[in-house]
Amino acid sequence: MLRPSARLLKAASASAAGAAGAGAGAATAVQRGVVTAPASAATSAHRIVLLVRDDLKMDRGKIAVQCSHAALLLYTLPSSSTASLTSPLSRDVARWRSAWQAEGHPALPLRIPDLHSMHALALEAQQRGVPTAIVRDAGRTQVQRGSETVLGIGPAEGRVMDEICGHLDPL
Repeated sequence: MLRPSARLLKAASASAAGAAGAGAGAATAVQRGVVTAPASAATSAHRIVLLVRDDLKMDRGKIAVQCSHAALLLYTLPSSSTASLTSPLSRDVARWRSAWQAEGHPALPLRIPDLHSMHALALEAQQRGVPTAIVRDAGRTQVQRGSETVLGIGPAEGRVMDEICGHLDPL
């Protein structure tokens, strides 16, 4: 098993510190009526990553909304969106999604420099059979209509996510 990269561990620490400051609700997950602390996104066996375009200079609130949109898009994608229902790839996606849900839906926000870099990582993830979703903004506030703001990737095994995104900096 590959260990998470130092950048992802740093991101998880920063994320955990931010969640602790945001109140108890941000630091816990409810599953089957039991409140549990979520796994660190960088060290969990399965996770999603949310790649936020740094060149758009969105404020924190806008980033939070765009990341929420990306997470919901990934969550609602059918398992068959990457491959046919009978392929081994589709079975991997279904298994990854189930494990990710059982682990408390860990997510890790990372910076991506620009649109070109975002498209390159989306293609790499798709070639590996990992689900992707790109958020296109409605253009009502800070960015132009149709701007691609966040790329969501996953859920997938942590080692796969490290191979795709391990070089990126935390948000």
